[in-house]
Amino acid sequence: MFSTRGNPTTRENIINVFGAKTLTALVPLDLKLEIIPTSGGHQRSQIEEDTSTKDVHVVGHISRPVFGEGRQTPDRQMFFVNGRPCGLPQVSKAINEVYKSFNVSQSPFIFADIRLNTRKFHP
Repeated sequence: MFSTRGNPTTRENIINVFGAKTLTALVPLDLKLEIIPTSGGHQRSQIEEDTSTKDVHVVGHISRPVFGEGRQTPDRQMFFVNGRPCGLPQVSKAINEVYKSFNVSQSPFIFADIRLNTRKFHP
């Protein structure tokens, strides 16, 4: 359970909850992804109607991918979808695997808000 002072930015909230020293080991996370729908499991008529891409924006902070900047355990990995906290084990696993290619002995601090239009992801 975390409590903040209602700061306007995630940067300020990280300082408020974890301290200013934590922020010095982090870099901003700002990814813009495009998801292209596939035909898996949908009827052909639905696919033809909805062939547009779906935009996903991931913002937040992550540990620098160098030894000493990560953590010994993946205990500080927080994920949000449109500002709401949630558990995303597959996303966490993917990020951890990529991070391990740069820093094999540590796990990243992750504070990531995945912003998307959820209406676009319904069949």
